[in-house]
Amino acid sequence: MTIKWTEEMLVKLGSKSDTVLAKELGISKATVSKKRNAIGIPVFKAPKDYLKGRHRGRPVVHPEERYPGITDQLKTKTNIVVAEMYGLSRERIRQIREQLGIEKIPNVVINRLSDEDKEYLIENLGKVSDNALANQMNVSVAVIGSFRRSINKESFRSLQVKERRAALDSVKDRIGVDSDRSIAVSLGWPAHSGASYVQRYRIEHKISANPERKTRWNRWDHGTLKVIESMIADGMSVSEVSESIKMHKAYVYKLMRKHSIETPAHRRRRERELAREEEDFPYVVGGKG
Repeated sequence: MTIKWTEEMLVKLGSKSDTVLAKELGISKATVSKKRNAIGIPVFKAPKDYLKGRHRGRPVVHPEERYPGITDQLKTKTNIVVAEMYGLSRERIRQIREQLGIEKIPNVVINRLSDEDKEYLIENLGKVSDNALANQMNVSVAVIGSFRRSINKESFRSLQVKERRAALDSVKDRIGVDSDRSIAVSLGWPAHSGASYVQRYRIEHKISANPERKTRWNRWDHGTLKVIESMIADGMSVSEVSESIKMHKAYVYKLMRKHSIETPAHRRRRERELAREEEDFPYVVGGKG
């Protein structure tokens, strides 16, 4: 089908995108592009104040014209509240706020504080947790966190992590030689949680633990095991053995399992099972007949 191009149609070429113009003229986009290239008209470039996507080619409408009163609402309310008022998504409200150049509501809340409170807040950001500052200022934690990020200050937790890493860097030559717990205690950290910090640092830097370092399980010599074995053979319970040699009962159980020492309870259970089998199957177990 041959299309007759009129002067009005030719004038429109390049003034809009080929897709939009093809829909207006009722022809295909390829036909419009072929004719525009043949004449030498450059491709339409949408200015900055034009929308993109499915709304391309249309001029941007000011948010105040489409949503009356939204500018005043954004100055005093959060994105969630404004989104519920106008039936929009929070992402759309965030875009409108950026388009209008209105600062985030956390900064509005911070600006309502007195000068003394604001100075105290800025001075202690990063030194105290956001939660503690929020309780002192009677605002939400999100407000404190957003304000802290807006002035490019690190959080209290991240500063703690950096301090821990610096402390571990100073004793790096001891890591893998001494125990994680002893290093943590020497740095003034709690034994349990501090040892986990040292362990993560050691694993991160691919430092293996010292295999020659004695642990609580291998520090007992062969004589101690012989004493435990003889006490158990004499009929003493694990609790009595633990009290006698001043060793925790869990450690005694651990050593006995490791060296295959049978506990009195296990021995009595095994003897009962053998006696029951001998009663049920005398010719097999007792060897009679």
